[in-house]
Amino acid sequence: MPFGFVVNAIPYVHPLLRSHPNWALDSDEFRSPTDNNSSVQNLLDTTSGSYWCCRQNKDAWVIFDLKHQYNISGVRIIGCDNQSTPRNGHIDVSTAFNGPWLKVKDFTCPLSQGNKNDVFFQALKTRFIRVFLSDNYGGDDIRVQGIGFYGVDMRLVDLLREHGLERSLPTLLANSINDLESLDENRDEILNSSDKYLDVNDHFQFIRLMESLRCK
Repeated sequence: MPFGFVVNAIPYVHPLLRSHPNWALDSDEFRSPTDNNSSVQNLLDTTSGSYWCCRQNKDAWVIFDLKHQYNISGVRIIGCDNQSTPRNGHIDVSTAFNGPWLKVKDFTCPLSQGNKNDVFFQALKTRFIRVFLSDNYGGDDIRVQGIGFYGVDMRLVDLLREHGLERSLPTLLANSINDLESLDENRDEILNSSDKYLDVNDHFQFIRLMESLRCK
């Protein structure tokens, strides 16, 4: 794949990642022109009911810097309930914040209840993602309530491999454990759940893994 991207062979269904507020900032480097009463960080908190509002009615974009590599296989886009909701666009990735950008998926967001659309593609490792919104359904601006990502934190994958526990990854992902934070939050359940998450002989290795995590 161009630009040094690695198409990852992790063949598991990825849950939605927990978003972090520092993934996108209110500056011209991170997004297209934005309404003064709007914030691009509204995209990362879908519980608030607020929107990011781009003053343009076409060619809106947001860059997300995930701070380290993730294995990403999809994007969730939650529009608004009027004609300003996104219609067409594409997902781009890069090895650097300023590009060059590689388009990985074109998409169309059909009008629906809640205007929640999931866009999936072949999983790949990346840190930088650009969501480009080409147009809307006739509104004067483009409004988006939320953007989220389906994937897994590669630090989690590497840590499991380091301790010989990579075979536990499908079960962890099936239980929405896809980053170091969710692993730590669920550590007691994992250890106390017999063989739901781990093979019977892997508990000691998991204890060592959690101890190493606390030392980092």
